[in-house]
Amino acid sequence: MRILGRIITIIIAVIVTIAAIAAGYMIYLNVNSKRLPDRSELEVTNVAGGLTEGASLPTLETGREYSALTYNIGFGAYGHEFSFFMSEGRIAGGEETKGLMSRAASEDSVNSNMDAAMAVVMERRPDIAVFQEVDRNAGRSYKIDELKMISRAFGEGGSFAEAYATNFHTGWLLWPPAHPMGMVKDSGIATYSRYAIDGAERLSLPVALSFPDKFFDLDRCFTVTRMPVARADGTDAGAGSDADATNPGSDAGASGASPELVLINVHLSAYEAGKAMRDEQMKKLAGVMSEERANGNWVIAGGDWNQSFPGSIGAFTGRMETPPWVHPFDEGELPNNFSIVNADNADVIATCRDSSIPWTPGVSYETIMDGWVVSDNVTATADNTDTDYAASDHNPVLLTFTLR
Repeated sequence: MRILGRIITIIIAVIVTIAAIAAGYMIYLNVNSKRLPDRSELEVTNVAGGLTEGASLPTLETGREYSALTYNIGFGAYGHEFSFFMSEGRIAGGEETKGLMSRAASEDSVNSNMDAAMAVVMERRPDIAVFQEVDRNAGRSYKIDELKMISRAFGEGGSFAEAYATNFHTGWLLWPPAHPMGMVKDSGIATYSRYAIDGAERLSLPVALSFPDKFFDLDRCFTVTRMPVARADGTDAGAGSDADATNPGSDAGASGASPELVLINVHLSAYEAGKAMRDEQMKKLAGVMSEERANGNWVIAGGDWNQSFPGSIGAFTGRMETPPWVHPFDEGELPNNFSIVNADNADVIATCRDSSIPWTPGVSYETIMDGWVVSDNVTATADNTDTDYAASDHNPVLLTFTLR
């Protein structure tokens, strides 16, 4: 009986210890996953790589053609071989698929993927660029500062302004057990411009707060970047009184401020079973877009919408069924006077591949989830760039636009 008593005591002690460790770990994760505050002003860094001392970046003008590029770089991990542990799918015929990895294969692979991604971006030479899944300090990308790599690439091409917002930060994650993600201290979305930026702001989006989703989903947000605009003749773009379709881009008269380009960088939620959270996110985003248009501004929103653009759900050849993470982008959720800019080559080039398996042409599912939405005072076309997913599970999308 004495021996049995000792065994029971040891068992209880082990259970209590495990429970205490688990409780402590949950407390640790909760502390490190605390949401960032809404409406935070962002630092805008002006890097005068090609300017003389005291010079400034040029100002956008009405009537001129510009370009903007959006690219989810997948934290430098998504080479052809990469499959993501949260992604699930099914091969037509019944074989289920599930991703395995949460971190890049190696430090070299991150550097290689980032170099390849930046080569594509610099080949397109956009005036403006928005990026998603940019790691600054994360175990999953071997603590490589990817923002610095992007800045270096832009700096080699001249002067630019930069704004960055954190949208993922978490404690050390033990999942998946075979290859745990580790800690993500700072990952986010970044905006670059070769034209002047007056200010930028981070706005929080609604997110899932249930266990354990809140530890793996991002601290979702979007950024609002304000860029001054002059008329092509050099006069104030705000000359006028009514912000309507007959006088697009004119001042609304409410604040007396000159209209500006409001550039929005967005990365909505993924892997949600339904679409309630994305509906809430779209509602907040649409409210901001509508308000900015009512104030007489030009509005351009780009990024990874994590919703399939119209006509793209079953448009591409592959032997996989439509994955459960695919949801249609309902253009009706956009405010009045806004529309999706469907790429001219949207019938032949997708922007996102399924990541429940390594990239397998002819098998992997593809759709379009990246792109641009513009207000009615912006004339725009778009072009999807085929990278063969060599550096990311996404392809970049180039917007060519004119502020009317």
